[in-house]
Amino acid sequence: MIFGSTSFLAESGYSKQILDRASKLGIEITNIYENAEGFHFTGGAESLSQIKMIFDELGCDHKIESERGFFVRLKQVLSKKGLLLGILVSAVIIKLLSNTVFQIEISGCTDTNQQVILDILADEGIAPGKSIKDIDLTVTERTVKSKADNIAWVGISVDGNRLVIDTVEYTPKPEFTVHRLPSNIVACENGFIEDIELFDGQLLKPIGSGVSKGDIIISGKVITDKISYIDGKEEHDISTRYTRAIGNIYGTFERTVSFSQPYTEQVRCLSDETEKAYSIEILDVTIPIFSLNGNYTVTESKKHTPSLFGLDLPVSFSISEAKSYSYAETNYTKEQAYKAAVKKSEIYEANFLSDHEIIDREVTREADDNGVTITVKYKLYGSIGKEVDFFIKK
Repeated sequence: MIFGSTSFLAESGYSKQILDRASKLGIEITNIYENAEGFHFTGGAESLSQIKMIFDELGCDHKIESERGFFVRLKQVLSKKGLLLGILVSAVIIKLLSNTVFQIEISGCTDTNQQVILDILADEGIAPGKSIKDIDLTVTERTVKSKADNIAWVGISVDGNRLVIDTVEYTPKPEFTVHRLPSNIVACENGFIEDIELFDGQLLKPIGSGVSKGDIIISGKVITDKISYIDGKEEHDISTRYTRAIGNIYGTFERTVSFSQPYTEQVRCLSDETEKAYSIEILDVTIPIFSLNGNYTVTESKKHTPSLFGLDLPVSFSISEAKSYSYAETNYTKEQAYKAAVKKSEIYEANFLSDHEIIDREVTREADDNGVTITVKYKLYGSIGKEVDFFIKK
């Protein structure tokens, strides 16, 4: 029933014959029930002619109780000639405008180079209002690349009515500066160092050391002391270099997190019934045929684009299935609240502790008139170092 449905009321006594014939013809029928008024059922809009044929064959009196869906809305649109003409005229105008450049968007370079590129395009006759089909993108890329001195790479594409120009500028060699940008590896947790991988820099905290957040573990300031003896006298040749500290620091640390669950909270509830919304998309313009009002969450969306002679037409039909939702107050017992709080801790561990090994956890429980709280004290093993830049003035 992807294009809508029709609900029928048939004369009593024909239910079995109708169902038998519908089954043989492969017609989907739902919402079946019979009462004093007669036999009620719903069929898809695409099967309307077959259902009417069954009524004619049986000589069964019937009437249509309700119609809904895409075909119904489409008939309403077709019945309004002015609206239909307006849609067709709009489609033609949009089709014509879709082949015209409305905007030129340049990224990846300075404002000065953007203006240079715009001037080059203008010399080539490319500006807003230009027909897209008259622009050879490959030739234009080469022209901009050859004429713009500071542009190393150019890529041009079309996005709707926008001419999108992505660029990469030449990166000049850095000039001499009195500033350098070395880095340290510092502790990001309060813990104990268990393992170290050192690639560059000077180690200040060996394995087994306790560290606090911010302590420098590997320094980017490397001091070398060469000792020599001249005439029996000890001489020190001290030199300093700056580098980016490179290494991995692993250790154990503790983290305490609390998870609360109130006895009463608002919970979103989805309805069991599925509603459908229909729309027509002409080029980049979406025209709703039947939309939903209220709070809905889309569960499934289907899009159909018809084709002609193997080419997709610039129009498509969309059908979205959605369920309405509301908020209801949910009450928990103390035990249920504890279980919900534990569930929150499990979600936290899966999302935020997946890169760590949980060595131990201590859980304490608290409860008051409003709800419960569990506090988890984790003992973890993992990376406890991070790189931090620092500036040195020469």
